[in-house]
Formats: sequence, structure tokens, C-alpha cells
Amino acid sequence: MDLRFFAADMDAYVSSGLRHLGLSNCRLTLLPAFSQLSGLTSLSLRGNAFTALPPALAHASSLAHLDLRDMDSMPISTADVDAVLAHSPRMSCLLLSGTENWRDLYQHLWRTAPHVKLSTYLP
Repeated sequence: MDLRFFAADMDAYVSSGLRHLGLSNCRLTLLPAFSQLSGLTSLSLRGNAFTALPPALAHASSLAHLDLRDMDSMPISTADVDAVLAHSPRMSCLLLSGTENWRDLYQHLWRTAPHVKLSTYLP
């Protein structure tokens, strides 16, 4: 599924105060760069079909909770995790289980960002 068709509508929702967005298991392959993504505090992309970390996450500067679980088709590196944290300084919960190398990523996070919760999703 491709959300480009809905991008303009999503901008309106997000700019009107949308803070939590759940797009789990929607078979998404692309996440458009919504211009107002910076207002989201919680985003679930669990179980989608991304092949790379969506570049739109660079605009999600208010994210505190990000769920990327169960995306086995998407390799995530420690550099990707570091970039997400750099763009989202309020991040307090990052879920990565079910990705190809989630154990290595959790160990990296435990060493470099011990304030980030790794096991629960509490928007």
C-alpha cells in the first residue's frame, strides 16, 4: 500500500493536533514526508513492508514512542537507530523486536541510550 494518495489529508490531520498515529500491519512500502510529522509524539509502523527506514522519520522531531517491530524485510543498522534518536531527542520508547538484528540493536541502545525503553509500547 502506498500512502502518497493520502498525504495531503494526513497533513491536515496532523496539523490539527494529531499526536498518535497507528499504521500497523497496513502493508505499507512507503511513508510520505508529511509536512507536519514533527507534531507526532507516537508512531506505530509495526509489521509493514518497508525495505529501508522511511526518510520521513527525519521530520518527526517530537516522537517519544516509535514502534518498528516485526519488519523482517527491513534491515536496520545501529547508524539508523542513532539517526532516529538524533532527529527525535524526546524518544523514550523504541521497539525493534522482530527485525532482522533486533538483539544487536537493543544491546547498542542499552549502551548508548539507556533512557530509551525497549520492551513496552505506551503511547
